[in-house]
Amino acid sequence: MEEHLIKPGRIFYVISALLFVCGFALFLYSLITGIGAAIKSMDDRLVVPGTKVFNFDEQGRYMIYWEYKTTYGGRVYDTKSMNGLVCALKSASTGEIVRLDDPKFNSTYSLNSREGTLIFMFQIDAPGEYELSAWYESGEGEEAVLVVGKGFTTVLFKTILISLVSFFGGIGLGALILVVTLVKRREARNRIALEQLYNK
Repeated sequence: MEEHLIKPGRIFYVISALLFVCGFALFLYSLITGIGAAIKSMDDRLVVPGTKVFNFDEQGRYMIYWEYKTTYGGRVYDTKSMNGLVCALKSASTGEIVRLDDPKFNSTYSLNSREGTLIFMFQIDAPGEYELSAWYESGEGEEAVLVVGKGFTTVLFKTILISLVSFFGGIGLGALILVVTLVKRREARNRIALEQLYNK
């Protein structure tokens, strides 16, 4: 039985293996870069009471977290309460007020030595600079840290989803090629064997 008559060729085994490797590599890459992006998304912070201008480069839903345990600006914060804190967000260019909504779900995180919980959500319709101000109604209160961004859990969820698609996409396609190649090559062997039997 001549090997060159059996198709598809063994090169498809190599292609299948490469797809397995590429799928796994893409999985690791997207997971590592995605986790890095998720952590970076939690770096835009404001010490309150205070005011800061944030640049939102895309429209969509954003979140404000109270980071009650953190280190920022060389100082350790361990805030016990934010009772009476008032927050206001407006467009830096137009002065238009952005509505801050109470969260529709509970969201907390513990990241290295940082711990926080979701306190507000808001929608940005036009990218640009927005000014966030926070103060205590009574005029007195603990200094605390607020984190503004897309949200760690949101970014992390997208990261996991992309990673899984990359992983199972590569493995699935590789497995499909492997199975098809095995089946086709077995059929070719059986066909050649029958032809040789009849030709005897």
